[in-house]
Amino acid sequence: MAVVMMCCYFFLLFLFLSNISLIVNSQLHHHHHHHVCDPKQSLALHQFKNAFFQPTPTSSSSCGQYLHDSTFYESTPHYRLSKWNENTDCCLWDGVECDDKGQGHVVGLHLGCSLLQGILHPNSTLFTLSHLKTLNLSFNDFSGSPISPQFGIMLTNLRVLDLSYSFFQGQVPMQMSYLSNLVSLNLSHNYDDLSFSNVVINRLVHNLTNLKDFKLASTDLSHVTPTSFINLSLSLRSLDLSYSSLSGNFPNHIFSLPNLNVLNLYSNLELDGHLPMSNWSKSVQILDLSFTNFSGGIPNSISEAKVLSYLNLGFCNFNGIIPSWIYLLPNLKRLDLSDNDFSGFLGDFKSNSLEYLVLSNNNLQGEISKSIYRQLNLIYLVLNSNNISGVLNLDMLLRIPSLRNLQISNNSQLSIFSTNVSSSNLTTIDMASLNNLGKIPYFLRNQKNLGRLDLSNNQIEGKIPEWFFELGDLMFLDLSHNSLSGELPSCLSNMTELHTLILKSNNFSGVIPIPPPSIVIYIASENQFVGKIPHSICLALDLQILSLSNNRMSGGTIPSCLTNITFLSVLDLKGNNFIGTIPTTLFPSGCQLQCLDLNGNRIEGELPQSLLNCKYLQVLDLGNNNITGNYIPKEIGTLRSLVGLNLSHNKLRGGIPTSLGNLSNLEWLDLSSNELFGSIPPQLVSLTNQKNLLRLDLSNNQIEGKIPEWFFELGNLMFLDLSHNSLSGELPSCLSNMTKLRTLILKSNNFSGVIPIPPPSIVIYIASENQFVGKIPHSICLALDLQILSLSNNRISGGTIPSCLTNITSLSVLDLKGNNFIGTIPTTLFPSGCQLRSLDLNDNQIEGELPQSLLNCKHLQVLDLGNNNITGYFPYWLKTVLDLQVLILRSNRFYGHINNSFTKDSFSNLRIIDLSRNYFSGPLPSKFFNMRAIQKVENQKSNSFFGDDYYRDSIVISLKGLEQKLERILLIFKTIDLSSNGFSGEIPKEIGKLRSLVGLNLSNNKLTGEIPTSLGNLNNLEWLDLSSNELCGNIPPQLVGLTFLSHLNLSSNHLSGPIPQGNQFDTFESFSYFGNLGLCGKPLPNCDAGYPKDHKYQPLYEEEEEGDGFEKGIWVKAVFMGYGCGIVFGTFIGYLVFHHRKPMWIVARVEGKRARKIQTSMRSRRP
Repeated sequence: MAVVMMCCYFFLLFLFLSNISLIVNSQLHHHHHHHVCDPKQSLALHQFKNAFFQPTPTSSSSCGQYLHDSTFYESTPHYRLSKWNENTDCCLWDGVECDDKGQGHVVGLHLGCSLLQGILHPNSTLFTLSHLKTLNLSFNDFSGSPISPQFGIMLTNLRVLDLSYSFFQGQVPMQMSYLSNLVSLNLSHNYDDLSFSNVVINRLVHNLTNLKDFKLASTDLSHVTPTSFINLSLSLRSLDLSYSSLSGNFPNHIFSLPNLNVLNLYSNLELDGHLPMSNWSKSVQILDLSFTNFSGGIPNSISEAKVLSYLNLGFCNFNGIIPSWIYLLPNLKRLDLSDNDFSGFLGDFKSNSLEYLVLSNNNLQGEISKSIYRQLNLIYLVLNSNNISGVLNLDMLLRIPSLRNLQISNNSQLSIFSTNVSSSNLTTIDMASLNNLGKIPYFLRNQKNLGRLDLSNNQIEGKIPEWFFELGDLMFLDLSHNSLSGELPSCLSNMTELHTLILKSNNFSGVIPIPPPSIVIYIASENQFVGKIPHSICLALDLQILSLSNNRMSGGTIPSCLTNITFLSVLDLKGNNFIGTIPTTLFPSGCQLQCLDLNGNRIEGELPQSLLNCKYLQVLDLGNNNITGNYIPKEIGTLRSLVGLNLSHNKLRGGIPTSLGNLSNLEWLDLSSNELFGSIPPQLVSLTNQKNLLRLDLSNNQIEGKIPEWFFELGNLMFLDLSHNSLSGELPSCLSNMTKLRTLILKSNNFSGVIPIPPPSIVIYIASENQFVGKIPHSICLALDLQILSLSNNRISGGTIPSCLTNITSLSVLDLKGNNFIGTIPTTLFPSGCQLRSLDLNDNQIEGELPQSLLNCKHLQVLDLGNNNITGYFPYWLKTVLDLQVLILRSNRFYGHINNSFTKDSFSNLRIIDLSRNYFSGPLPSKFFNMRAIQKVENQKSNSFFGDDYYRDSIVISLKGLEQKLERILLIFKTIDLSSNGFSGEIPKEIGKLRSLVGLNLSNNKLTGEIPTSLGNLNNLEWLDLSSNELCGNIPPQLVGLTFLSHLNLSSNHLSGPIPQGNQFDTFESFSYFGNLGLCGKPLPNCDAGYPKDHKYQPLYEEEEEGDGFEKGIWVKAVFMGYGCGIVFGTFIGYLVFHHRKPMWIVARVEGKRARKIQTSMRSRRP
């Protein structure tokens, strides 16, 4: 029995060992069967490897790409090919895949991110691997190799081909369409160097019927029509044409492909299209049309795509209401509708899956939905630039643990609420331009991870709290356009991660704060910083932009140590008081400056030659300094990158450098207000070939001669100012060929001939103070965008004002003064909707009455019709033109009473009124002086003028007894001149309410009664002329309180009593009181109690009567002889005046003498 058992045991053991041997042999045979590489293919792979250089990977080497959902995928480079050993089975090599049939064929090469460098030649052994089904060569460097036709000829079994991110270039060959088995083709991101013809794309789409993934991102499809993609395979799952320069109308058919999951058309700026109203694919998960020209609304048909998780329509032209179905999508993770024209209210999101919500730059309104607070996966919340209102509860929002980016800027009705918010993971906060933020929010103290903070334009006041400078991770900080004040502490330099600091437009004071050495962009302009630039700022060696403009820095020079900052590209120090010369060491060899702005300082000396080292300089602005030189250096023409050059308002002499013609990129050139002379050099003709010059200002120099003909070939010129020179000659008709010209200023030259016709594009046309003759050509009325037309002080004569000017509906300034226009003012000149702000027809020969159509000009501020022959009653109806501020009707033929039917709103903004030298009569209307603008003492800046930078209103008025021209009218200048009329009755006491009145002239009328004591309230009065009336009584002592009064004329009245003493009255001479027989006291003889006050000068006449009778007889004869001659001479002069108006030689003679007498008197009164 034991023997039997032993036999059974050995038998079973034998069977077990036999099975084990069979299994092992089978496994060994199987292993051998699958890993015996074809020797030819092994050799081909080895030769392929040796054709390329494979650098050793570094710690910074990586391969990365953004996936369809904007997730960044990064992988480590593989040093695969270095491990390939020709003595081992190639099927075991890293990245090599062999077939499953045991034939040793290589069917897959997975060599993405393998550090391959070199050219892929058409004879590469790669193309002998004809069994390849998968080939991935992405993220390598094939050094601009073309895609070989061999791909399509030799590798026809390919199903997957990925050549993305590999620096291929050239035209994709037709042979690629032979790869009919392809399921996936990725040629993306070869950096625009890979292009397709329309024929190749058509053939690819036609032949590749099995294609599921088609990626051509960042290729060149500019020669491809979008309709070429209509016949794409119905099995297509993914189509990526982003960054491909595709243009035209995108076919709607693509949106209905039944298996489409991903459609990415991002950044094809000229690609048009609309979202189809029906037949949407239900499988779409990712749709990106951002940065295209798609437009229209979002149709409800997209709601069929229930699986939609990524929708990006940003930076398109979509409009309308955001449809409600978007808020109901169950899987929505990313929604970007930014920079469109969507309107309406924000809805409530049904799901809590949102990760990115970007709705900035639309017209959305209403409050932020409370559903936002439930989005616990939210990373980005971007709602900038809408009309969102209400309150954003930061206590609730910052409980979302994943939130990193909060951007709610430019919602002026949105407020924030926070109490004691704990630390969050926020890295970006943009909260600019909200609803009266008022102060720096305290919740920021706990945001220790914060890298970017924008609180600009929030009316924040006070000092920056000390804890603010403990935000040590801040890299970007913008506090600009607030009202922050105080000095900034030195601990600012402890914010060691800070690379951008913007403090512009606040009220910071003290010395310039020193930024940390890490700073790259430092903008502290438009504050109250004082002192010098600290030299320690030169330790910021990475600084690229330094702007300290418009502060109060004074007395210091520009630090030469700035030369140490080798990356400095923008240096803006304008609007300070820097002195000295520009350091020659500021511009070392290799200078990187692109913008140098030193405008508005006190810099002197010559331009340093070292400036020529700045070959990248694009903007050079040295205007408004004291830079000197006998010439502008001709070498400036070597700065060929210059786009803008401003040397205006300096002391440069010589001619215009001919080398400026070499500046082929120049867009604006300003050499105005120097001492340049000579003619415009012919060498500048080269500027006509470059077509870049947009703005040219040569005004206020001594340039002479004619304008060369080539000058009018500057076809892109938009601004031209040649004013205040000595240019002459006639301007050619080809001026109208400058079809982009918008501003033309020819003022104060010696141009002659007929008025030149500007191009229809003209907006500002100023040709005043020349020698132009003839009439205004009717063709000027074709300039329908014209806003300012000034042809004043020329020799235009014999013509009327063209009625066709009514066609120019945008006209705001019409200045035709100082010519010889005749006829009446056309009633059609002021149509309904008239935009005139200023109308100046002074000193012409216009007659007739003032047309009431002027009432259509609701925005009229200045009306100057002086020195004409206009007749009629006072135009009281102008009281309804509420913006009217200057009214000048002097030296016309207006007549009659001015009725007293004014209200408190009549002429409420009037500041200057001159009705002198007319034929008005009757009492002065008391209600006329209800002018609110003159009653109110304004806090106006002394440099505020009527007009704008291009046109400033000017007037001629009687100023302190002299006729003077005001080239610019200050807003605080308020005067009333009613002189030389026939007004009678008493002076209204209501004039005393005009507390900001500067000048009052009521002379040469028939006014009676006493001087109102209320005139003592006119605390700003500088001159008062009541002469040549019939006023009586004492001079009110209240006038002594007028401490600004520098000119007083009470002569030729019936005033009596002692002259008040003190203040300005101690400076006036007897001329101010001449012809008032009852006045006494300094500067007249002292009052004598022995004589009646109204007979002060009687002894003088008594002494004359005691003279010799013979002498008296001779004196009487002489008087009568004088009267006789006077009658003859007066009759002759009266005839001239009646028939020819004022003989100018007499006016000049008489008024000139009078002016000289007054000037002499005024000079003698000066301290």
